[in-house]
Amino acid sequence: MREVDVREVDVHEAAGQPQLRLLAQNGEYIIARPQDGRALVGEIAGYTPATAQQAIDRLEHIARWTQTAELRNPTSRIPSDAIDISLVMGGRELPPGNLRLIYQARGAGWEQPVFRVRLRNRWSEVLYCALVSLSESYAVSTGLFPALVRLAPGQEAMTRALYGRVPDALWQQGITERRDILKVIASTTEFDPSLLNQPSLDAPRPLGTRSLPQPAGSLDRHLQRLQLRDTEEGGAGERFPDWVTGQIAYSVVRPLPVAPPAPVQSG
Repeated sequence: MREVDVREVDVHEAAGQPQLRLLAQNGEYIIARPQDGRALVGEIAGYTPATAQQAIDRLEHIARWTQTAELRNPTSRIPSDAIDISLVMGGRELPPGNLRLIYQARGAGWEQPVFRVRLRNRWSEVLYCALVSLSESYAVSTGLFPALVRLAPGQEAMTRALYGRVPDALWQQGITERRDILKVIASTTEFDPSLLNQPSLDAPRPLGTRSLPQPAGSLDRHLQRLQLRDTEEGGAGERFPDWVTGQIAYSVVRPLPVAPPAPVQSG
């Protein structure tokens, strides 16, 4: 049994407590949490060089997702609360804390929760903001806004209507809740958040993502290093932006149908 630390993009044997385990058992590779051994993604059948590489690719995929979720800049002069991020439902801003968006019963079916995300610049300078969605399926998407959002002091921006979802395939297995992360990256200069994009884990990576465009600035290079094993340093005279991150997590709950009471047997 091999235990792997995914806090770095390079997959290696862990000296301490790993975040994931790569198990080879019953003719399959299984990626699981150390605590319970439950498979996090589909099992990979067979022990061949190709399936071993597939297992490593999946671990690297999870590593990129994990590094994006943990992305922060502890040396920033920008206050950690410079960008306020909140969820809005029915025109009402939801209080921070345990955010649970629940499907509502409508007639014979269930209606998905509908919400929007609001960003507000609470700082005294202009910030360029990207909103990053990190799903439980290890997808990373920066498409909630059509482009990088420029926010002047006191200005705010709102996404289009978004729909919370627990996929049918999971719901039919009895999985009723999914937890996702919304992360904002705010910088004093423009940058390219699309460098972080990746599909759901079991989907193939788009062709060409191993040959990404040349990053324009130091923040772009930092984001690209989350995707590739890139150690390129900045050039002479380059302007280094200041940047900060913030995030919230929310759950989408899709209740299982309530079974009708059993008929009373008459004696």
